[in-house]
Amino acid sequence: MAGELASYVKLVLRLSCDDLDRVVEVQSEAGRDDLVASGVSEDAVRPEGGDGEMPPLVTHALACYVAAHFDRDDPRESERWWSAYERLRARLAMDGRYRGDGT
Repeated sequence: MAGELASYVKLVLRLSCDDLDRVVEVQSEAGRDDLVASGVSEDAVRPEGGDGEMPPLVTHALACYVAAHFDRDDPRESERWWSAYERLRARLAMDGRYRGDGT
């Protein structure tokens, strides 16, 4: 899997192999859809210039989303990542720079 988002997510998850790339890809896309449904602009989560043009806050929110949904032995770890994602999602949805209205 190519792309800066995928590389960052794999770093966060501490994945060194490519066996789970498809899982990371699908979960990242689900996270993008969730951000858009929450009010974050499509341009912020799927920039024309590719993932390298994505704002760092969006990149990290997506990494938190994937980490929260990743198979873990400790459910508290998933809850921690989900809580971080929810806070970032709310912040992004309230900030005009990420809603696309510039306010």
